[in-house]
Amino acid sequence: MPLKPEKNDVLFGRGSVINSHSGNIHLRSLTDGQTQDYLKAKTKAERRQIAFTIYEAIKSLDPPGRFLIEDPLMAAKKDGNPITSKSVWMPVEKDKAVDKILNL
Repeated sequence: MPLKPEKNDVLFGRGSVINSHSGNIHLRSLTDGQTQDYLKAKTKAERRQIAFTIYEAIKSLDPPGRFLIEDPLMAAKKDGNPITSKSVWMPVEKDKAVDKILNL
């Protein structure tokens, strides 16, 4: 069954529609709040732990935030707006979600 993005979901992708989605805005605010700790981290493991903490914060929202990516096979068949009823979204694995957080 296709997933529909909700307010706390973090969407993978590019563009202003993705960037302005409420879950993506919240993710950026969480990462901004951890910038000093991230810069002080001496090892990759410490940085990954900070990213994992942010991941858990998104997952603990009400309703729980999910990390979603648009089905690439369906993306080519839609009208250009990434958040429409024609879009098919799939959950992203935890490691890929943490990697996204690390690269913000």
